[in-house]
Amino acid sequence: MLIQANSQTTNDEQFILLKLQQNWQNQPPMNSWHSSFPFCNWTGITCHDGSVTAISFYNWNITGKIPPVICNLENLNHLDLAYNYVTGEFPTFLYNCSKLIYLDLSQNYFAGLIPGDIHRLSRLTYLNLGFKPSTTSPVTSRRQLDFYQT
Repeated sequence: MLIQANSQTTNDEQFILLKLQQNWQNQPPMNSWHSSFPFCNWTGITCHDGSVTAISFYNWNITGKIPPVICNLENLNHLDLAYNYVTGEFPTFLYNCSKLIYLDLSQNYFAGLIPGDIHRLSRLTYLNLGFKPSTTSPVTSRRQLDFYQT
C-alpha cells in the first residue's frame, strides 16, 4: 500500500476552490467553475501534476477580502490578485501559504500598516504591493500602505 504524506486529494482541492468561489460570491469568471469539470481547467487556475500551484485573478474585478481558505491549497506558490477591488488590511494569514513564491496584490484597496513580520513570507521571490512611495519618505522607512486607487 502506498501512502502519501501531506498530499491533498483532488476532492480536497476542488472543495477549497469551491469555497473560494462561494466566499467571493461566484463573481465572474468564477461563475464558470463547475464541479463536473476538472478544476485544473478552470479559468484562473494553474496546476502541476494535478495539484493547484497558481491562482491568477488579474483584473477580474474581485471585491471583498481574501478568504483565508486560499492557504489550504498546500501547493499554491503563485497568487496574482492585481487590479481588483480587494479590501482590508494586509492578509497576514498568507503566512500560512507555505510554498508561496509569487505574490501580487497591487492596485487594490488595501489600507493599514505593512506588518512588521512580513518577512515570514520568506520563500517569496516576487512581491508587489503596488503602493506609491511618498516623495518625502524613502520606501524603506514607509510603513503605511498607500495602494494605488483609481
